[in-house]
Amino acid sequence: MRRFVSMKQFEETLHEGFRIVLSVSSILYHEKTSHQELIIFDNPIMGRVLALDHVIQTTSRDEYIYHEMLVHPALVSCHCWRHHVGDSSPIDVLVIGGGDGGTVRELLRYPSTHVVMVEIDRSVIDLCRRYLPDHSLGAFENERLHVDIADGASYVKECGKTFDVIIVDSTDPIGPGEALFGEEFFTHSKHLLKEGGIFVNQNGVSFLQGDSIKRTHHVLKRLYRAHRFYQACVPSYVGGVMMFAWGSDMALHGRWTRAQRKAAQERSAVGPMRHYTPDVHQASFVLPMDCPI
Repeated sequence: MRRFVSMKQFEETLHEGFRIVLSVSSILYHEKTSHQELIIFDNPIMGRVLALDHVIQTTSRDEYIYHEMLVHPALVSCHCWRHHVGDSSPIDVLVIGGGDGGTVRELLRYPSTHVVMVEIDRSVIDLCRRYLPDHSLGAFENERLHVDIADGASYVKECGKTFDVIIVDSTDPIGPGEALFGEEFFTHSKHLLKEGGIFVNQNGVSFLQGDSIKRTHHVLKRLYRAHRFYQACVPSYVGGVMMFAWGSDMALHGRWTRAQRKAAQERSAVGPMRHYTPDVHQASFVLPMDCPI
């Protein structure tokens, strides 16, 4: 049973037989929305914490690692591809989930991006804007962002638009996020990608969610010519490194020429980051022997 241990402790029990307990300095918000149970509290180490259905989603201390690594490998690679084919048109990005605003914040650092964000739960957006404003940093007021409150699995099935990049910033494959890890969702997403398009999702932690990673790998192998995983260490997500799935029919991902890297950096003009670098990008695609795939 997932629950608060007390008003002074938060217990996450996402993994059977493996529990995480965080001390609670103060509870800022706690309610059952129409889709999930939402809790926002302060912790002396991780800062402000958002949990959905008693699973930690993001913290103010380390969110930048997750969001930079979810967004920038795909966006910089997309810029490399555009430079390669001589295309200077805007980059259209679809984000499924991501209601805390961190993903769209990073995307909108690129002047050429236009973003459609599909979030199932309006409460997540509203409450994160109030209690975690540094996640979005005003991104929800940006005219290059369009927000749809809708089910992501249904959206990709019915959407008539195409995109250069699709980023799935979802919860774990339980509750509202379960449908976003199925073969049907991955297949419909593939159909929405333009030539050279890139699909990225978060796929859990390698040591404790290996079965999910294997299932995703099996589907991506069938759908994409270039199917990869890359990794990042995000302290909030305990149980091995965080794995990100990558699917594209474009060969580029981490292996750029010096000229491509320079062109991508000049065109993106995103400014300094806290975690992501070109070297981190390339190294993140090198997986250890004990990786589940």
